[in-house]
Amino acid sequence: MYRSVLILSLLSITILVTATEAQNNILNNGGFETGLMCHGNYIWSQTGNNFGGDYVFSLSNDAHSGNYSAQIACGGTDCLRATIFSNQIPAPANQAYTLSLYSKCPAGASALMVLYAPGEIDRPLSCTGDWSLNQYNFQTGPTAGFVEYEPIIYGNTWLRLDDVVLTF
Repeated sequence: MYRSVLILSLLSITILVTATEAQNNILNNGGFETGLMCHGNYIWSQTGNNFGGDYVFSLSNDAHSGNYSAQIACGGTDCLRATIFSNQIPAPANQAYTLSLYSKCPAGASALMVLYAPGEIDRPLSCTGDWSLNQYNFQTGPTAGFVEYEPIIYGNTWLRLDDVVLTF
């Protein structure tokens, strides 16, 4: 009897902690299970004809968790850089945030996370060939504004993103 109560108690605590963590994520669709909703995209072309490059934005079945991840992949030779960026998220003044996400890109590829809070914060994304956790702590400025994140891939390669979580 005692063992059954202990197991049920531990199970209840695990469910409560998991539910609390999920509630803290202020993003919709951080796992890309409903497509690329809440995200835009942009391509910088080697020819200077922006949006004219050969990057393709799609969902990949290679996911860190769930069924899908977001993917940016070069589909030709005109691949300077590309991004999938979040919608602007309203943010109060002087609010501390943590952005975490998993990235997967070939080892040695060049990828960057740009955070606007407002102001620009540039940090590298991990490219190891496997799913890698990336975490960034930042704070909004002295006036209310917005937060936006923008992962960027450079060159003739690919980048996958999954499990994006923004908490304050």
